[in-house]
Amino acid sequence: MNAKEFLGKDVIEDRGWRVGKVRDVIIDPNTWEVKAFEVALEKEVAEEYGIKKMFGAATVPVRVEDVKSVGDAIMLKGSKLTLSTMPELGPMDGGKAKGTMSTTEKDNETF
Repeated sequence: MNAKEFLGKDVIEDRGWRVGKVRDVIIDPNTWEVKAFEVALEKEVAEEYGIKKMFGAATVPVRVEDVKSVGDAIMLKGSKLTLSTMPELGPMDGGKAKGTMSTTEKDNETF
């Protein structure tokens, strides 16, 4: 699957509630592997869990390990409650910055 195909997909938690949409894909620039999705939360979900927004929609990183399946939508392994406890994504590979679809692209690459 091409990384761009993830953009705009609905993100659904394990009980069927839509929590948001994929806004960006976080990529390891050394291996070109997708590591996480930046999810723009539904306003109600962000407010319910006290996740603040700076500009636009509040976003959270969702690690690939927390994804159950990918199809027409991205299904999470847990409930929307897990969004408020997601660990921060640190720099990868010894402090090198991570790439995103917004800042890093590789033509015709599939992941």
